[in-house]
Amino acid sequence: MHATFRRTLSAAPLIAAAAVSLTGLAGGIAAAAPGHAPTTPATTAPGEPAPSRITPPGCHYAIQGEIENKWYEMGGLDKLGCPDNDETATPTKPGAYQRFIRNGHISRIYWSPNKAIGTHVVSSNTIFDKWGHDNWEQGKYGFPIDDTHTTTHAGATYEDQKFEGGWIDSK
Repeated sequence: MHATFRRTLSAAPLIAAAAVSLTGLAGGIAAAAPGHAPTTPATTAPGEPAPSRITPPGCHYAIQGEIENKWYEMGGLDKLGCPDNDETATPTKPGAYQRFIRNGHISRIYWSPNKAIGTHVVSSNTIFDKWGHDNWEQGKYGFPIDDTHTTTHAGATYEDQKFEGGWIDSK
C-alpha cells in the first residue's frame, strides 16, 4: 500500500512542448550538471497525457510518470529515498533521469521512451562513475537496459549492470 501523496498537475511538459515547437530546441534554459539541462520532460511516450506529479512526504522534489513507477517498484522511500533533483532531460538522446538519496547513498533512475530500453535504476556509484567516464548514455554504453545487480563470485561480492553497449561492473 502506498502512502497518500500530494498530487499536482504540472504545466512544465506543456511549456516544454511549446518551447520546442517555437525554437526547435529541446531541453531547459537554466544550467544543471555539465551536459544536462534541467527540465520536466514528463516520462511518458509522445501523445500520452502528462502524468500527475507526486511529492513524497519529507521530500522537496516531485516525481512522475515512468520514473515514479520505477521508484515504487524498487521500494520508494524505504529503498531509494527522496528525489534529490527535478527530473532532467538527457542532453542528446530522448530520455530523462532523476537522482534519489537515502542515508547518503545516491541512486539514479534513467528512462527512455524506447520501450526496448525502458526505465532502470543505476544504484552503484562505482558503476555510475565508470559509465560517466564514457559520457553516460551519450557514450558507447548508451542507456541502462537492466537494473543494478549484486553478484558473488569466488567469495567476492560486486555489482554489475547491463547497458545497451555491454556490461559494467564495480570490480
